[in-house]
Amino acid sequence: MPALKPSWRMVLIFGVGLIPPITVIALVLLLAIRAVPAFQTVEIGMMLSASWAPETGAFGVLPLLVGTVFCAFLSTIACVLVGVPAAVSLAFFASTSERRVSILVLTVLASLPSVLVGLFCLELVARYIGLSVASGVIALFLMTWPSFTLVLYARLRQQGGQIVDAARALGIPERKAVYRLVFQKIRGDLTLAATFTLGKGAGEAMAVSFVIGNVPHAGFLPALFEGAHTLTTMVLKNHGAASGEHLGMVYVAILILGALIVFINVLGAFLASKLMKNR
Repeated sequence: MPALKPSWRMVLIFGVGLIPPITVIALVLLLAIRAVPAFQTVEIGMMLSASWAPETGAFGVLPLLVGTVFCAFLSTIACVLVGVPAAVSLAFFASTSERRVSILVLTVLASLPSVLVGLFCLELVARYIGLSVASGVIALFLMTWPSFTLVLYARLRQQGGQIVDAARALGIPERKAVYRLVFQKIRGDLTLAATFTLGKGAGEAMAVSFVIGNVPHAGFLPALFEGAHTLTTMVLKNHGAASGEHLGMVYVAILILGALIVFINVLGAFLASKLMKNR
């Protein structure tokens, strides 16, 4: 096949590079157009109220937003508490065979479809603790923990190997070198992995919808062992049957969700860059 001329190569590269921003712009415009009926008929004060009951004309998205952040935050905390020790063990203390098997298992878990995780939690988690926020958090944890651990493991192996080798040569205990020197170096990477996990948890829908109960919660924060709604589960439940301003509010919720995920990832990138400069 004859080589492309340089000018055509540049045009091709430029054209391919335009696909992501054009897709994002088109997506935002489509959602905004679909949300217009809601902005025309539903007051901002109603949108920010603490009641979501479309059958009575109440379209407050605040409890949905709070439920989304609450569930994603709890699952991210669990990912950090479990994933950091797991990644450290894999990177520095596991044998070669243990590392290979563990990475294979984590890769399989990370690739499981959310519907399978949701059904698993419905049968083995919600059966004992009910359709609740706690069940939703566990489902989110199972969806996000393997990816978090694999990402952090890769950064530990890349950034920490030379530090640990140098520490060994200087007679510094290996565990002290890992938990002090290595983590001092990868603080930014850890922050980025955690905020990515938080954003991914906020956007997860299918697995959570099986077990969270999909009912409005009372009070500002949902109770851990009671049912609740998130932005994503509300969209799954309401989109098919909604019409008019109700459908418009569903698209408003999607816009809010998108803005939330963008904010989380931008904030994570900002914090990570600050930490990387100061290390």
